[in-house]
Amino acid sequence: MRLVTPVYLTLGEKAYGTSAGYAEIHLTLRCWNNVNLRNLQEEIEVTTQKIAREHGLKTTYDYTQTFKANENDKPSVDIVRKAAEKKGFSLTERETPFKWGEDFGMFTSKYQGCMFGLGAGEDCPAIHNPDYDFPEELIETGVDLFSEIIHQIHSRHV
Repeated sequence: MRLVTPVYLTLGEKAYGTSAGYAEIHLTLRCWNNVNLRNLQEEIEVTTQKIAREHGLKTTYDYTQTFKANENDKPSVDIVRKAAEKKGFSLTERETPFKWGEDFGMFTSKYQGCMFGLGAGEDCPAIHNPDYDFPEELIETGVDLFSEIIHQIHSRHV
């Protein structure tokens, strides 16, 4: 998966009949893994440079926020799966990651881990949506699951 989302654009001014002297485009880039993300960044830069050369334009690049893709560690996923099963929680495993922008990938690039959701439901607004209201009934589920995850990890090291 490669997803390019324009999030901000400024181009010239309201001066009809003239060419813009300056433009700025901000994008959010997302990929399932870090290799594809680096390739996408390179492809965008090469394409932009080519277009700029063809039209006598200048370009600069600045990455303001870089989030690594979260790549789950299989043994960590197994621990979460076993904990959920032991607690009797229903488990839905996705074939593809969530498309959220998330900084958890910084952790899993250095440490074994995995990211999972507690399941707020399909009709729950996204977390940064102004209509989002954390479903407090998930707290007990989260505490139960994390307690069992801690137990699973501790049992492996005793």
